[in-house]
Amino acid sequence: MNVSIIYEGENPLVFILAALSGGLGAVIGFRECGVVGAVLGGALGASLGGLMGAILEQLTTSNVGEKLLW
Repeated sequence: MNVSIIYEGENPLVFILAALSGGLGAVIGFRECGVVGAVLGGALGASLGGLMGAILEQLTTSNVGEKLLW
C-alpha cells in the first residue's frame, strides 16, 4: 500500500499542527480508553489540527489575514 501526500501550500503549518494534535489526541485517548481510544483520539486530533492549520495558513497568506493579523 502506497500513500502519497502532495502539499501545495506555502508553509507546512497544516501538517505540523495535524501531527502535534494527532499525537496529543492519541496519548490522551490511550490513557482514557486504551488502544481504541488512542486510534479515535489520534484521528480526531489530526483532523482538527489540520483544519486549524489550514485556517491559519489561509489567514496568513490572504489579504484579509493581513488586515486582521497585522
